[in-house]
Amino acid sequence: MVNRIHQRLGTAGLIIAIVALVAALSGTALAAKKFITKQEAIKIAKKYAGKSGMPGAAGPVGPQGPKGDTGAKGDTGASGKDGENGQPGQNGENGACSAQLPVCEIPNGATLTGVWGFSTESDKFGYSQISFPLRLPAEPIEFVRVPAGEPAGAFPECPGTSQEPKAKAGYVCFYYAARENIEKINNFIADDGSHSGFLVEFEVANTALPAYAHGTWAVTPREP
Repeated sequence: MVNRIHQRLGTAGLIIAIVALVAALSGTALAAKKFITKQEAIKIAKKYAGKSGMPGAAGPVGPQGPKGDTGAKGDTGASGKDGENGQPGQNGENGACSAQLPVCEIPNGATLTGVWGFSTESDKFGYSQISFPLRLPAEPIEFVRVPAGEPAGAFPECPGTSQEPKAKAGYVCFYYAARENIEKINNFIADDGSHSGFLVEFEVANTALPAYAHGTWAVTPREP
């Protein structure tokens, strides 16, 4: 009970309450004294005061407060230094076909490649036309036939294969991939000085049977 009074009245109120209680219980003997000293009152309060209770549980968290005002804008930073100008690029080479080179020729050192094919069922002779995307600057030195199945390097002027055709400078290399019922190739017929391609003439072995052939080609201009 004393502890409950202490919680409600505090230490000062508890002392006054005890003093009043002691006065009532002591009767005239205590009343004969003029006063009770502060030390005596504290001593009496400590004697009759109970132990402090355990602290209560924490109350619920209150709602979040309103958002604060936006802070003032900071000062503008100093401007950075201007960057250095880049170096101008180098002019590229003229293309194989451009306003500066209106005649579209194969550049020196470049190699053109392509495919060819021929088939017939009754004719004795047939032709396969080869047309270069860009013209040769000069007549080729020689046309070279490379039979099917030959290893790379078997012909020095044509170091490639039918899967990867190649030609040395000044040569047209004619690679076989397959042939059937073809007796021979008679001629490579040039295109009368235009240097834009050629014709290949095939001779069929047996005109009663189908004949066909196909492969690849490569050409490289002569060195200047």
